[in-house]
Amino acid sequence: MDEIINGIINLDNETNIMKDKYEDIIQGKDEELRLRLIELEKSFSNETKTEISNMLHEILWNSADNFDAGSDDVFTGYMNKLENTYKNIKDRLVEETWRELFLKEE
Repeated sequence: MDEIINGIINLDNETNIMKDKYEDIIQGKDEELRLRLIELEKSFSNETKTEISNMLHEILWNSADNFDAGSDDVFTGYMNKLENTYKNIKDRLVEETWRELFLKEE
């Protein structure tokens, strides 16, 4: 009877050791994914800032005379262009994040 109880206790101890090991592995992966996501967000944030800065430069410097006549049409056109650029960047961010987090081979 003591052998059976000792066997159950040993099995329980081994199970706890395995559980702790896998929890550490999972925690490490969670941290790795969190850091990679932060890295991707920074990268795309910098890229977005550059693209928006270039667009604003174009709006402010290359189209100054158009703001006198028909400024609403020019503004609407540039806002549409800005919105489309944002949509393209957002899609790439989602795709890259998905690929990095879930499709990356170890």
